[in-house]
Amino acid sequence: MQKLPFGFTSKEIIDQGRTSRENIDAVKQWLSSVDSAIIPRVQDELVVIFLLSCDNDLPLTKHTITMYYKCKRNSPDIFDNREMDRADLKKAMNSIHMCSLPVRTDENYAIHHFKLNDTNYLNFDLVPVMKLSYMLLDITQEKDLPRGLVVIIDCKGVGLMHLTRMKIGPMRRYFQFLQEGFPIQMKVIHIINAVYFFDKFLNVVKLCTKSELMEMASG
Repeated sequence: MQKLPFGFTSKEIIDQGRTSRENIDAVKQWLSSVDSAIIPRVQDELVVIFLLSCDNDLPLTKHTITMYYKCKRNSPDIFDNREMDRADLKKAMNSIHMCSLPVRTDENYAIHHFKLNDTNYLNFDLVPVMKLSYMLLDITQEKDLPRGLVVIIDCKGVGLMHLTRMKIGPMRRYFQFLQEGFPIQMKVIHIINAVYFFDKFLNVVKLCTKSELMEMASG
């Protein structure tokens, strides 16, 4: 079993009253019955992350874990090869500013902020940006485990030609993970500086998402 470098322990989260030892053990017992080639054995802290993302609903937690690993298996282009010296990731970091803000909401929700650094649509490559966004989530959950996630997307500088850089196949897989395997509760998505053709972008996104996710977006 690979140990990930979390800056919290399952006991700390239990002591905060956010989950229970019984819930953790129930999930681990279920995991022991699943083929480890499909879902690997995981440490207690990762089980805690899944439980909290599902409000300690055990059936939902099991489904989320299943989809988490299924989506990762089906999308190596989004989830594998995370070396930061890769040319595509360097290019994505130059074209997009993304960060987890150093402050959180009063409810201890983490805040992720995204905006364009480079407005040239030819330099926008969707899949590496997707990869970086999920890498950012992993970093956010390493310590001081948040109770939810708020996303702010600044559309300043987005042009109509950016729509030509959308890729439906990767977008479907990205949003499937976001909706079924995402190991944190998405609270709201704030869209700021929305451009006049933003409805066209939403129409593309709607092809890949459920209505529940669209209802979280506010402009």
